[in-house]
Amino acid sequence: MIKNVGIIGYGYFGKKTYKEVNKFFKKENIFILTKTKKKENLNFYYDENHFFKKKIDFYFVCSPIDTHFFFLKKIIKNKKKFFI
Repeated sequence: MIKNVGIIGYGYFGKKTYKEVNKFFKKENIFILTKTKKKENLNFYYDENHFFKKKIDFYFVCSPIDTHFFFLKKIIKNKKKFFI
């Protein structure tokens, strides 16, 4: 059962993904990894080491294409599910 969701990247597709995921999960259970500081009151992480230490069950990779392989290696290493 999926309890916590991680979104990697909070650009155009990251924001759209958040809106859809928020229909099924509370915002307390959605964690977002992004580079730039955001003013919204969400669970933002700016350091990937802290982000990947969270108990996240499923990841949405919404980052630029050239970063997908880097993040997928970390997700697969932790034996988690993901969607690109």
